[in-house]
Amino acid sequence: MCEIQFWRHMSFLTLIGVLLAGANLPGQDKGPSGSDKEEFVSDPLLRAGWEAYQASTAKVQSARGEGIYQEFASDPNAGGEMKLLVEANCTVQFARDKFQIDLRYKQNLIDRIESQVIIYDGNILACSQFSPRILPFKAEADVYHPDGKLYSPSQCGFHFNLPALPAEVLPLDAMRRKQLFPLVQMKKTESGVLTGSVRNGELVHEFDFSPQSGFNTTEWRSYRDGVKYKTVLANWEKKNEIWFVASIVSETEPVDAKGKIHRIVFRYDKFEPNAVVSPDAFKLASLKLPDGARILDRRDGKTEIFRNLKLKQTDQKKIDSLIEQIKQLPSDGISTRDPPASSTLRTVLYIIGGILVILGLWLGWRRRAAKVHS
Repeated sequence: MCEIQFWRHMSFLTLIGVLLAGANLPGQDKGPSGSDKEEFVSDPLLRAGWEAYQASTAKVQSARGEGIYQEFASDPNAGGEMKLLVEANCTVQFARDKFQIDLRYKQNLIDRIESQVIIYDGNILACSQFSPRILPFKAEADVYHPDGKLYSPSQCGFHFNLPALPAEVLPLDAMRRKQLFPLVQMKKTESGVLTGSVRNGELVHEFDFSPQSGFNTTEWRSYRDGVKYKTVLANWEKKNEIWFVASIVSETEPVDAKGKIHRIVFRYDKFEPNAVVSPDAFKLASLKLPDGARILDRRDGKTEIFRNLKLKQTDQKKIDSLIEQIKQLPSDGISTRDPPASSTLRTVLYIIGGILVILGLWLGWRRRAAKVHS
């Protein structure tokens, strides 16, 4: 069901964030000596944002929440009007870097599925899709290697890594790893917002740390050759003395006049930081597949097809790894070619073929009848 297409590979935009990417609220300076040397940031304005980032990432080790996910694209033929492509209610839970995202679509004009479950268990990314168009079981799943260092689930059509949402707003750890901090130019506006700018090759990044958000990043703007191509906006809220990203909007500009503007939105309606999350949330059963449904392991340039059938000789709950659970299932074999995402296309072709056969027989009968009358 997950066909290769541009919209489903906006992971490139996420990886641009990796070119940059950590979080403690503004506090005491640490001297550049001993073990503190790596943590010291000399510019006090940049240090305020860096320490806020460290705090927001370190203080949220797990969470449960509910929210809304949306995707928009502009139509150049309609004056650039933004069109809603995807909208879903979602239930999320994560523990450190592991996550589960359960999506119930109100609208999906891209994959045209009704619901989806996405799981990252620390090793692989798996997503199950549900639709009457997926025959015969109305469900199947795909397995991928995680996409990039941020483990974005973009291959499954969800373009934010929720456990690392502060890094989606502005990847300060990546900036620091790439030794960009000494190049950052900071200033303080009259309203108290701290703004920064840094050049990284042909890219220029600007960002804002707001005191109303605990000096966390509220906006990130990226430019290529002087032309803005990406903007990220974030609203922050505080719960149990912990700052978290309550909503995020990522918008990319077209590379040419005929291109489309893409906007992706996620908003928490409920958020419980450091909630207890069961390890079962990242197991095979949480994909909610019916018996017999296909699981397509799409890693390593080949596709192995498994069947979701219960095995009496194996206790799946005792297997920690999701991929090891899947490998215990019956296999239909390995294909070097990408198999059809479902049997929907095959069924349609059968129907079309049947119609053509009937049409051929009817035309032949008409010709014979015409000859008889003549």
